[in-house]
Amino acid sequence: MASRHIHTFEPVPALFAQVSELAKTLPNVTCYNMALADIVGTLPLHVSGGQSDACSSLLEPYTCLEERPLITFEKTIMVPVTTIDAWAQTHQIPTLDFLWLDLQGAELLALQGATRMLKTVKAILIEINLTERYKNAPLYTDITSFLVSHGFTLDTEALHHETWGDALFIKAV
Repeated sequence: MASRHIHTFEPVPALFAQVSELAKTLPNVTCYNMALADIVGTLPLHVSGGQSDACSSLLEPYTCLEERPLITFEKTIMVPVTTIDAWAQTHQIPTLDFLWLDLQGAELLALQGATRMLKTVKAILIEINLTERYKNAPLYTDITSFLVSHGFTLDTEALHHETWGDALFIKAV
């Protein structure tokens, strides 16, 4: 059996440094200091702090500020972004077995930039929003419609909060 490789994307410089440090002894992990979206270029990233540094998003914070008032968004930085399709072509990645997307509301942007590679994906674990936690963030129904239109079916959902959760989609056979 061929060895599996993990590709991870982290646009926040300080978090990227942490992930890279943790992964440096793992030969099957490659880290990229960029965000996934539906374009190749640069976009503003709203960087979270305070109680959590894990809520940064390409989308502007909205009701998530009410949910977790101890999280702050005090700065916006420009970060490199790429599409999954462009990244895969650049790095000569012919297939992706599994995608895990937790992009604070920007998951659909990443999926829209992956229409070629989605044909090779077997399963997607994705964060879903039941309310507009980030401005113009697609809702769970938007994600589901997009993935169903690309041959996926909902396998399992886990709602961790009244406004968000995770869903596992499997490629329909």
